[in-house]
Amino acid sequence: MNIYIPASTLIDYIDCPRKAYLKFILREKPYSANIIQRKYDYIKNEEQLFKYAKNNFKKTEKIFLESDRYLISTSFYLITTFCDKRFPAFIGKHAHLSLYLLAKIVTGLICFEEASAKNIDRCLIFYPPETINLFVVSETEKQMILELLKRMLITFESGIIPNPIDSPRCNYCNLGSVCLKNEIRKIKALHPLVDETGR
Repeated sequence: MNIYIPASTLIDYIDCPRKAYLKFILREKPYSANIIQRKYDYIKNEEQLFKYAKNNFKKTEKIFLESDRYLISTSFYLITTFCDKRFPAFIGKHAHLSLYLLAKIVTGLICFEEASAKNIDRCLIFYPPETINLFVVSETEKQMILELLKRMLITFESGIIPNPIDSPRCNYCNLGSVCLKNEIRKIKALHPLVDETGR
């Protein structure tokens, strides 16, 4: 039986390979007010997307798909226009296309291609509250994301936890106390007042 990797794990990998490994392979679960808020914001945006699509298109449904070829799983809204054309729809946050959103789009399209046995290179991007644009994925963009996916699979199969990255984002990562526990022990030995996150 195949084990499918959620598209969100690829987004974690782009942000930090070590974080992706800890969350997916070692099943470390980060919880914080920030994560809860982000989930709430995403659900709110999904509700706005569904409401907008319901009023402007023929049909809207949320689907969950898996790719046996790439061992990835994802979910997105599928919008059917009044001309009976179907487009996967994704939620954007900013005017520019981020690498994170591109990864979600490409993984969604490859899963949709596999399920429908049709080539598809375009989708809709919803920018709350009422903007929706057609986006065409280039072959270069698709290959870039597939290469990242391949590197992530190699990392997971190696059984070796990636080294920590040197990034300011580490100060805000909810896995800091797990990811950097050896480093934190060394710091606490010298500075007893340092808390469990190493800050």
